[in-house]
Amino acid sequence: MYYNFILLFILFLSYICFVKSVRINAIVFEHSETGIYSDLTRDFNDYSIKNGLNITLDLTLFTSKNSTVLTEKGDKLTIQSLLATKSKKYDIYLYDITYVYQYGEDLMDLKDYISPDILKLYYSEVFNNTCYDKGRLVGIPLKLSFSVLYSNENLLKTYNCTVPETWDDFLDTLKIIRKGERESNNNISGYNGLFGDTDSGTNTIYEMLYSYRKSVESSYPDMTSQEAANALEMLKKIYTELSSNDDFYEGDGYIVGKYFSGNELFLKYWYITGEIRYKNQQSEYSNFSKKVRSYIFEYLFGDKSVSEVLTKVNDLTKIYTISLNTEDSSYGLITFIVLITLSVLVVITFLLINMERFKPFFTFLPNSYWHFILLGILCHISSSYTDYDEVLSYKYHIKIFLYCIGFTFIFVPLLFKLIVNFPEKNDKSKWISEHKYLFILIFLLIDVVLNLINIGSTYNIKTKIPGNGKMYNEYKITGTFSKFMIILFVAIKSLIILTILFLIFIEWNIEETLYDLRFSVSAIYIDLISIIMMITMEYIKLNNYLTYKLIGQIFFIIFNLSNYIFFICIRLIFSFFKEKESESKYINKHKITCNNNINNNSSITRTTRSSISNQSSPTKSYSKLISYHYRTCITDSNIKNCSSSNCTVTNNNLTGTLS
Repeated sequence: MYYNFILLFILFLSYICFVKSVRINAIVFEHSETGIYSDLTRDFNDYSIKNGLNITLDLTLFTSKNSTVLTEKGDKLTIQSLLATKSKKYDIYLYDITYVYQYGEDLMDLKDYISPDILKLYYSEVFNNTCYDKGRLVGIPLKLSFSVLYSNENLLKTYNCTVPETWDDFLDTLKIIRKGERESNNNISGYNGLFGDTDSGTNTIYEMLYSYRKSVESSYPDMTSQEAANALEMLKKIYTELSSNDDFYEGDGYIVGKYFSGNELFLKYWYITGEIRYKNQQSEYSNFSKKVRSYIFEYLFGDKSVSEVLTKVNDLTKIYTISLNTEDSSYGLITFIVLITLSVLVVITFLLINMERFKPFFTFLPNSYWHFILLGILCHISSSYTDYDEVLSYKYHIKIFLYCIGFTFIFVPLLFKLIVNFPEKNDKSKWISEHKYLFILIFLLIDVVLNLINIGSTYNIKTKIPGNGKMYNEYKITGTFSKFMIILFVAIKSLIILTILFLIFIEWNIEETLYDLRFSVSAIYIDLISIIMMITMEYIKLNNYLTYKLIGQIFFIIFNLSNYIFFICIRLIFSFFKEKESESKYINKHKITCNNNINNNSSITRTTRSSISNQSSPTKSYSKLISYHYRTCITDSNIKNCSSSNCTVTNNNLTGTLS
C-alpha cells in the first residue's frame, strides 16, 4: 500500500511538471542576426519562470550564416510551404508585414484569443493597416523599424552648415562641403540613400516620393502626379551631380563600412532596427518591389523619361477601370455617350409606335408586346452601366438580372406569336392566345425566382495583367453552385431560342408573317454571332485592356442594335416608304395575299395528309413538319385575336381580324 501511494505521488508530480507544462515552438528568418529575437525569447522565458506560467518558448532562428534556404525569396517560400502543408512543427511564425496577404489565409484569427483590452494597446493606423487580412487579425506587432538620415557633424561644423531640412538645402550643403573637401584633396562620398537592389531600395524610393507630398497630412502622391515627378528629378540630380555609382547604388554592407569610416557626408540607414515599409496591397511583394526598383533605376541610371517610368510603376499597383474620367482614357466617356444615345432612342420609340401613322406596321404582335421588346432592349443597354468604376460582386448580380429579364422581354413575345400561329388547331395555342399577359408573366417570374436564388452565388474578382501591364479586374465564377446557376440560366435561354427557331422553320412560308419571321431570324442570327464573339473574347489574350473592353462592347452594341433594327426600326423605315398608303389599303393588301394563296395551301395540305397516312411513324413526323413548313397561310385554327392582324382560315373562309 505504501509503495502504491509513492508511485501515484510520483506520477502526479510528473503530470504537473511535464504534462501541464507548455512548450511553444517559434520560427523566424532574419537576414542578419541582430540578437533581438533571442533577447525577446530569453526575456519571455524568464518572465514565465518568475510568474509560474509553466510555458517555455523555443525559438528556431535562421540567418544567412546557418541556413542555405535564405535567398531573396527563400524566407517567404519556406514559411509558406510550412503553412500550406499544415505543419504542426511550429506554433508561432515571426514574419515581415509585407507577407500578410500571402500568409493571411493560413493563419489563425487572433481576435478570438486576445482580449479587446490588450488589442486597444496596439490600436493605431499602422496596426489596422498591416495586421489585418480581410478583417482577420493575423499578427501582432513585435517591432517597429524606421530609417533616418545620418549627417557627418564634424564636416557640417567645419563648413558652418546645419543639418538640411529640405532637399534643396540638402543639395546646396552637399555642393559646398564636397567642393571644399576636394580643394583640400579629400575625396569624400556625398550621399548613400540605401538604393541597393533589395527591398530597402524600394523603401527609399517611396520615402523620397512621400517627402514630396503636398502637405504633412497628405498621403503618398499619385505616381503620375507632378509631385512624384519632382521627387525623382531631385533624386537624379543628387545622383548625377554629387554621388558616384557605388555611393548611390550599394546596399547595407557598403553603408555600414562607410558609417564607421567617417568618410561620408550623408547616409540613410536604419535607426536601430530598420524602417517602416511601404504597405503594398499585392500578395507577391518581392516581385513587386523588384519591378519598382527596376523601373526607377531606368530613370536614375538610364535614359528613360520620368513620366514613362512613373507610369510603369503606377501600373504595378493601379487597377484600371471604365470611368467617365478621361485622365487615363476617353473610352469610358465615349461609350457612356453611345449608351445614353441608344437609351434615349429607345425611349423615343416608345412614343412613336403609339402614333396612328405607325400602327399598321406594328400588327405582328399585340401593341403592349412591342413595349416589352423595347423595355428588354433598354434593360440590356442598362446592364453596361454596371461596368463603370470599381468591379464589385453585387454589380455582377445586377448585370445577370438585367440580362435575364431583358432576354425575356425581347424574345418571349416572339415565342408567343409563333405558338399562337401554329399551323394546326391545338388547345395550348388557344389558351396562350387568351392569356397573353400571363404567358410572359410566367417567364418573368422564373427569372425573378432564379435570380433571387442566385444571390447566394459568389463571384470572385480576378485581376488580369495584359501585355502592356495595365491591370484590370473581371468577374470569376467560382463554386459549384455559382457555375450551376449560370449553366441553368444559359440552358433556359437556349431552350427558348431553339424553340423559336423550330417554330420559325414550321411557319417559314406563311404569307401573313413572311417578312416578320425573316426579320426575326436575322436578329437572332446576329445575336448568336455577337454572343459567340463575346465569349471568344474571354479566351483571347490582348496586350491592351482597353482593346479587350472595346471589342467586347462593340459586339454587345451590335447585339442590341440588331434587335432594335430588325424588330422595331425596320418597321418605322417601311412606314416612310408606305407614307401614301392608307391603313385600310395596307391591311387589305395582306388579306388579298392570303386569299390568293389559300387554294394552293389547301391543296398542298390535302395532298400532304394523304401521303402522310401511308408512311411510317418517323417518316410521318418528318413529312408533317415539311407540310407545315410549306404552308403559306394559317389553316385549321380557331384561334382569334392573338395579334393585331391575323389571317385566319375556318372552313376554308379567310377572315381578317384587327384588334
